[in-house]
Amino acid sequence: MSSPDQLTQSINELLAGGGRSALPQVLDTILSHFECVTGTVHVLGDSGMLDLLAPRGIPDSIFVKFSRIPVG
Repeated sequence: MSSPDQLTQSINELLAGGGRSALPQVLDTILSHFECVTGTVHVLGDSGMLDLLAPRGIPDSIFVKFSRIPVG
């Protein structure tokens, strides 16, 4: 596991190089750091709902429930 400073640096470099399109790579970096296999990144959509941008390890049986969720 890398240090928190290394994790922060890696995330900042990914975001600087790709912005929003780098979020799937950011999620992969975070999951690797914490040795996790499941995680999601949601972004605020035009509808005011959180839209799924990057899923990892979400079973198909519940994927639809995570694709758009209310804020809060």
